[in-house]
Amino acid sequence: MTTSPRTRILIIGAGYAGVMAAARLAAHPRADVTVVNPRAEFVERIRLHQLAAGNHSARFPLTDVLHPGATLEIATAERIDAANQRVLLGDGRALGYDYLVLATGSRAAAPLEAAPGHVHGVTTLEDAIQLAAVLRQRPREVTVIGGGLTGIETAAEIAEAGLAGTVTLITKGEIGPGLSPRGQRAARQQLERLGVAVQEGTTVEPPGHAVPVLATGLRASGLAAASGLATDELGRLRVDAALRSIDAGTIIGCGDSVALPGRAGDHLRMSCAAALPLGASAARTVIDLMEGRDPAPFSGGFVVQCVSAGRRGGIVQPVHRDDQPRGWALSGRPAALVKEQICAATARWLAREARRPGSYRWPSGPATQWPRGPMAASRR
Repeated sequence: MTTSPRTRILIIGAGYAGVMAAARLAAHPRADVTVVNPRAEFVERIRLHQLAAGNHSARFPLTDVLHPGATLEIATAERIDAANQRVLLGDGRALGYDYLVLATGSRAAAPLEAAPGHVHGVTTLEDAIQLAAVLRQRPREVTVIGGGLTGIETAAEIAEAGLAGTVTLITKGEIGPGLSPRGQRAARQQLERLGVAVQEGTTVEPPGHAVPVLATGLRASGLAAASGLATDELGRLRVDAALRSIDAGTIIGCGDSVALPGRAGDHLRMSCAAALPLGASAARTVIDLMEGRDPAPFSGGFVVQCVSAGRRGGIVQPVHRDDQPRGWALSGRPAALVKEQICAATARWLAREARRPGSYRWPSGPATQWPRGPMAASRR
């Protein structure tokens, strides 16, 4: 009796997408799954603004959510050698693979070291820890640059915690550009309640005595581009509708690392809400390829945007599947409760996947050339 050969699957990154992919792949009887990550902790990126304000650790042991059948390799991936199907690590080693799942996430759109002056951020664990140390000194003024969801959350968290004499949020456009008019009004009211001065439509530089915090968007980590793979203007791996690299069919991308073609991915924002279904779908694609099937296209949509405004306020913005806001929004303490419940549930979803792979479900995406019913993307 002959046994089927084992398949070596390498996952780079243990964030929301990578951990989800690992859970579904490690459950396959023929898969040998190795996860490469720089640390043995899972970073709750959606809580990094809380870490900066000193009210949450934003991390816990990876073993709490990683499938027990996956091997964790603590290392940094330096380059993907797609031609020879191996990954070169920072310590000089190389790991071979049959299939590679790229889940390296994202970083600040504008590198902090390239910004004028000493600018801080909340995009990575290291950035948030450094900002927390600065805030413990109780600076006279903090200026948050960027009016998106991260900027709103960061400014509100710092102000509510009383970590600076004054907190100002400046943005070139309006705050909360993805929110409905009602949601934007709620965001302004929440920030005003906390004493945050909001300057919209401005390019004014922060005063020299202020601590600047950059929250102006995200771009993919540089691994795909550094490895010579095709990427978009944000450094995201260019993939087909089934998440396969357009350069190498054995490389599958997920989470913030990928740019899907056309209507399949135009609506996707870099977020935890997109990372989880993308991670699950990347695993499905690998399994289909292992078993000789043509992979199905990705389909995933959104339900809501949740924004915290400190620990006692927030905005919950219902959205259409294409992430366009609906006309109403929930705000105040009820919204804060909803946001906290979703943050806590995300960690629970990952832990449950490690025990019961396939238990996570998500809504299908907006209408595309591939007809899908509600929840269809999560059933296969």
